[in-house]
Amino acid sequence: MFPGLTLSDLPSDLQPKINVLINKYLDSNSSREQDQIEDEIVAYLLPYQFYWKEFTYWQKEFQRIGHFPYLWASLRKENSSPGFYTLLNTISQLGHKTRLLLVKSGSFYRNTDRIVDRNTLQLQSTLNPQEFNFAIKELDIHQLISMDATTAEYLNSLTIESLVKITKLSSSKNQLIQLILEDQELLRQIPKDLINIKVPKLDATGKTALKYHLQKLDLLRHTLLTTKKNLKKKEELIDQGLYVVEIVGHSPCPICISKQGQILRINSATVQLPPFHPGCTCNFEVTDTQIEVKVQESMVESLQTERRGCMSYFLTKYMLTALVDAQKKG
Repeated sequence: MFPGLTLSDLPSDLQPKINVLINKYLDSNSSREQDQIEDEIVAYLLPYQFYWKEFTYWQKEFQRIGHFPYLWASLRKENSSPGFYTLLNTISQLGHKTRLLLVKSGSFYRNTDRIVDRNTLQLQSTLNPQEFNFAIKELDIHQLISMDATTAEYLNSLTIESLVKITKLSSSKNQLIQLILEDQELLRQIPKDLINIKVPKLDATGKTALKYHLQKLDLLRHTLLTTKKNLKKKEELIDQGLYVVEIVGHSPCPICISKQGQILRINSATVQLPPFHPGCTCNFEVTDTQIEVKVQESMVESLQTERRGCMSYFLTKYMLTALVDAQKKG
């Protein structure tokens, strides 16, 4: 029904952890919290290499038709190297919070020249000082960071208040961080070796393999969340008595373009709904006709209830009046 990935495809020790995060994601109404959950899912998956049947199939299929959808842009060809597998083995020894720091740090896989990455500062604000210091020290032990571990204490001092003092402005933390990253004078006030997460002992091939791995995990994360979100949406629509939907999508790929505008009944046992492939961005919406019918049904039901209520009122009034009259005569 929802091709792409099931939790059973993941390593067994990860399934309950990922399931908890998915449910938390579906219940959240905060985009910031959802972004954080997405990074946590990738952090859990980061040290793992496992066979993803649907990924292999669709990679070959997109190669055959000569078109890769947006989320597949850098996944055209399998990449691996011995150094990359050694790095994954090192990452598997890190705690979850430390892996989350790697995922959030742009310099880890984007080869950026920024000394302090905006995502790193944002992550620092979500961890307590003890968690953050431990993560920095772990990275230092495994030579995944070029800094003196003692300078981590300085990074913990970069709170909203201290950032406001540095910039002498009152603004959101994101704007303050952006200002620091763009202002060379302000950057000079931050220790040069404060935090510069690196990819150790990897040549160009190894770094390309790491980037490929991270983007594959991002595709996997997207597929998991989209599948579960659409399944929940389907169940909610059925509970509301809304069964007829239309397939819609923004810039659909050649695989999905023929499905656009299809009208489907979601209570059918054989119905196929998005995602139609890993990384699919198609969606389904209740048809306008179905909404109009549902509104009319609700109006008719309301009118019938109102009429029944009126009849009950007059019948009760009649019976009470008759009872009072009988008591008077008695």
